[in-house]
Amino acid sequence: MSDTNAIELAEIKGQLKVMTQLLVSHHAATHQRIDDMHKSVESRFDGVETRFDGVESRLSTLEQNERGTAIRTAGISAVSAALVSAGIALLKNHG
Repeated sequence: MSDTNAIELAEIKGQLKVMTQLLVSHHAATHQRIDDMHKSVESRFDGVETRFDGVESRLSTLEQNERGTAIRTAGISAVSAALVSAGIALLKNHG
């Protein structure tokens, strides 16, 4: 092998080594950006989840209040219906 061929092969080897280092560097930088984006999105959704948790707890309270109101309304309706029925029965018997 001639000296010029050896020099050219050494240059190619050096260029390949630099290209490999650049690829590894870009790969690491890309993964760092992906990790940073993941953390950023996670932190944004953590705040959203906290707000949703607050909304869910308020909705849960409203649902419990609504159930209580529905139960009280049903109870009052039943008592009212019984009173009306008793009143009608009294009117029929005394009238």
